[in-house]
Amino acid sequence: MSDTIVFTELSEEHVVVKAADAMVLAHSKHETMYPAILAVRESFPSLTNDVIMSLWVGINAAWKNDGQHFS
Repeated sequence: MSDTIVFTELSEEHVVVKAADAMVLAHSKHETMYPAILAVRESFPSLTNDVIMSLWVGINAAWKNDGQHFS
């Protein structure tokens, strides 16, 4: 996968959108960052570590701002 994600190409079927959904679930299951990242990286090996880390950072920030886990 390219390091560039083109927002006009995003859809529910795009690998990074699917990985983001998986990260929401992984984030809610794990108390720390590392296991969540490993779980998503295992399921989406075509994504770079930077993309997967960015997913975790964004979801973690949203969770902290919302004050509760996603459901």
